[in-house]
Amino acid sequence: MAGGGSTLLRLARVQTLALTGLAPVIGAAVFYGLSGDGAWAHIADLALLFATGACLHVFGFVLNEWADVEVDRASGDLGGKPLVSGAVSPRAALAGAVGAGALGFLPLLLVSTAMWPAALYAASLTLGGAYDLWGKRAPLDHLLAASLSALLLAGVAASGGLDVGSGHHRLVLFGLLGLQYLQNLFQNAIEGGIKDADHDAAAGARTFAAITGTRVEAGRVRPSTAFALTAWATKGLHLGILAWMAVCVAELDLASVEGLGLMALVAICMLAMAATMAEFVGEVDFARARLKRWFSAHEMATYLGTVVVIAPFVGGPFAVVLVALPVAWYLGSNIALYGKALEPGV
Repeated sequence: MAGGGSTLLRLARVQTLALTGLAPVIGAAVFYGLSGDGAWAHIADLALLFATGACLHVFGFVLNEWADVEVDRASGDLGGKPLVSGAVSPRAALAGAVGAGALGFLPLLLVSTAMWPAALYAASLTLGGAYDLWGKRAPLDHLLAASLSALLLAGVAASGGLDVGSGHHRLVLFGLLGLQYLQNLFQNAIEGGIKDADHDAAAGARTFAAITGTRVEAGRVRPSTAFALTAWATKGLHLGILAWMAVCVAELDLASVEGLGLMALVAICMLAMAATMAEFVGEVDFARARLKRWFSAHEMATYLGTVVVIAPFVGGPFAVVLVALPVAWYLGSNIALYGKALEPGV
């Protein structure tokens, strides 16, 4: 693929690669823990699953940039993006995306040669690819969220730790999928819709934000009632599942210092999600840099909440790694590529 190293990293949206890479890792680690082995006993397999998730990330974001290049050209703020500026050719970008997607099968097969992990990864590629190719023609954000669900399930299947006959295992899996699905749906349909509201509608894109009438007028975001209600309903459901996971599934012991501490962290994350969301869902100034800072803070709080409720399954030290890795990766990548920790140039 043509282009300098930093250009290719920007094209692949490498700043959020660790978060995508951890989707199958989290799925596997939780069920390694539930099966009694523990995550650390399978650290090599988890590293391979991370590589598979990273390949899906590169596939999805590069294909998305390739598919959306004409829409992005309608924005005055996105002229520096690698495909818009011509720093990377469309043909090279498409080849890189397909190659990365195919490469993801290799580390997955090194973990498990069973049918289900590979089938689920293929489903993840298919769903994510469909969103990338047609997501500006119709609101297909559910397909992207489902793509990440399939990736998480690929990790679960590769671990071999899921006992489908166990009611507790089924509840844990339901909670995990619910939190992951709603986080990705909100991130793309709501945050992405607001971020691109200045040019999506003008370019004829039919995203959820555009078809519900969300616009940028006189320098301010004007969200439609349907868009705002959907945003708050989606987040409300997410918070409900998070609280249910903490109280009923993870069964945090509120009589212990550790249990109380974890519950306090869950409550802080929930408050942080609501507070940050109030800063971008509503009639606010359309300042892309400001919005991206609030999006970043919101997503960090959302992800932290998930890690806290799975900490009893994966263990405290591994949970710390799950928090530290994507945060350090995100902040470091943004500083290296864009010069600002919370403002990726997307």
